[in-house]
Amino acid sequence: MHHRLTAIFLALSIAPAVLADTTIIHAGQLLAIPGEASKPEQTIVIEGDRIVDIRNGFADPAEFAGGVTVIDLKAQFVLPGLTDVHVHLQHELGPKNDSENLKMSAQQIEMRSVLFAMRTLSAGFTTVRDTGSSTMEMDEIRGTTSRFHESGHQGQSHRNRYSYAGQF
Repeated sequence: MHHRLTAIFLALSIAPAVLADTTIIHAGQLLAIPGEASKPEQTIVIEGDRIVDIRNGFADPAEFAGGVTVIDLKAQFVLPGLTDVHVHLQHELGPKNDSENLKMSAQQIEMRSVLFAMRTLSAGFTTVRDTGSSTMEMDEIRGTTSRFHESGHQGQSHRNRYSYAGQF
């Protein structure tokens, strides 16, 4: 009985790893470690939301158990998501910044913020720290960009992160 329970426990503890969704990214050039040279023809293996392996060459999806999603970036240079620690997603600095903001409704500012957030995300920034935007509106932006990725958009990032510095 003890061996049977051990086998069941072991099977249950391993099952999530075996059944985890696997994504492989075929990268033409991969810069995985800052300060080291990039490497050609690499495969990034992601299970769930974690990178679990980086392999030389382009791995065959048949090597993996269960469903495998392949992201083909064979012609692309791939690097970890970039971080910008000082952004203003609700406005851009410029000569007409103050007068434009005074003419815009809260809803217009919110829509423009979505545009700025999507531009930032599409440029490869997966982590930003917003300095001075409205907390309530920026929480909505964070939810919108997360739903954008969950809807199947294949940008350059696997997940996005967002934090704000608060009001000054």
